[in-house]
Amino acid sequence: MFAQNGFPKCVGNDSEKWSSCRGSFSFPDGSNYFGEFKDGNFSGFGTFHYINGSVYIGEWLNGQRYGNGSLTYRNGNKYVGEWFNGSPNGIGIEYTSDGKVQTSGTYLSGKNTASYEIDRSRFPFNAEKPAGESNSEIAWLSFETDQAKKKLAEAEAQQKFLQQTAQAQVVIEMTQSLGLFVADLTENQKSALKIKGGVRVETLQEPAATAGLREGDIILSLGNLEVAQAKDFAAAVAKLDKTKSVSVLFKRNDITRFALIRPNQFGDAAKERNIADQKAKEEQRLVEEARNKEQQRLALEFTEISRLRAEFEESKRKQSELEEKLKLAQQQTLPSISFPAERRVALVIGNATYKFNPLKNPVNDSTDMAKSLRSVGFEVIEADLPP
Repeated sequence: MFAQNGFPKCVGNDSEKWSSCRGSFSFPDGSNYFGEFKDGNFSGFGTFHYINGSVYIGEWLNGQRYGNGSLTYRNGNKYVGEWFNGSPNGIGIEYTSDGKVQTSGTYLSGKNTASYEIDRSRFPFNAEKPAGESNSEIAWLSFETDQAKKKLAEAEAQQKFLQQTAQAQVVIEMTQSLGLFVADLTENQKSALKIKGGVRVETLQEPAATAGLREGDIILSLGNLEVAQAKDFAAAVAKLDKTKSVSVLFKRNDITRFALIRPNQFGDAAKERNIADQKAKEEQRLVEEARNKEQQRLALEFTEISRLRAEFEESKRKQSELEEKLKLAQQQTLPSISFPAERRVALVIGNATYKFNPLKNPVNDSTDMAKSLRSVGFEVIEADLPP
């Protein structure tokens, strides 16, 4: 049981108004919290039972595991130590289910970053009180001096937990059969929509989609039961007959409408369709990913080709400029040369008749040479031997 420590039982059904009190809150998925509240959040000491079977017992702050606490997993393994922002952060010890130390040391964001031995008395495997220094503002789980009352309280708590677990299983099955998954509205959303309560459709599947609902719709009632919060939705779902159609009052934009949902038996058909849809979406994602990679590759190749083409064009331009400059220099310097009056004769032979590997250009080269020699006053005799 929880030590009272002056904290009264929370009053009313609106958990957002609970503060400096002890209360119990159950989620649609079957997980539940029992402990202290402040300003509508889990703050102080509390116990949280997760749907996967894990149990956290320890300190909370603003809805996050914060301070000292222990998390017992479904297989019996346990972490006992310091927490920050919902994860093991600080000093702690990990135990196996039989109480043996598995790992100890410093943790950061749930991972052991420095292993070293820690005094087990600081974070014992079976702690009747929280590890570390006690906080005067939080109440910790303790044994009652009266063993009979303690055993009775444990039995009642166990029975209540089993009932909640059974109810949660019913809620999960029925929620799947409806294809509706909802979340609470914030105060700002309620104010903007001008409504006092309701839940928002976060995820939509069959048969709710066929019935005409959409993600973002605000459900106001289910099966003629008013729905102000997610826990009201879970309570209404638990009372439904899955063999009968369910009426849903919902709001979309400024229009309030009715829809009739015929539940799938245990949601099996919806599950199969959802699996097929997810598989198709994944295949489409892979196709898109491959297409994007191919487009990126082609873009890189095009960029490289453009770069090489630009370099080639620049090289041609520079070559053309050099040829023009050379031609201009020849035109400017050749007339200033004075040649002797005596006769100059040049014999130019273009020989392409080699026995091995005959050449194609010697005749053309000899013609160009003869032209150049004539331009400077030579009498040229050409003797070409074509291939």
